[in-house]
Amino acid sequence: MDWCEKWRLAGLAIGLAPFVLALFAGTAAARWPRRFLAGAALAAAAVVVTFAATRPASLILWNGLRPAICDRMD
Repeated sequence: MDWCEKWRLAGLAIGLAPFVLALFAGTAAARWPRRFLAGAALAAAAVVVTFAATRPASLILWNGLRPAICDRMD
């Protein structure tokens, strides 16, 4: 696996982090049927917070570092 592929995977992982976190948070909170709305709210909050926290890093990896590394390898 070359550096270009590693940067692509890192950008993908950071980009998918909000959705994975929301899946786990929603699943954990929804185990209590009476608190389904609380679980949905927790999952939505987890998506928003994690997306806001990871989006700059994902953009830097995907739009900044990846082309700089991958274009030199072609």
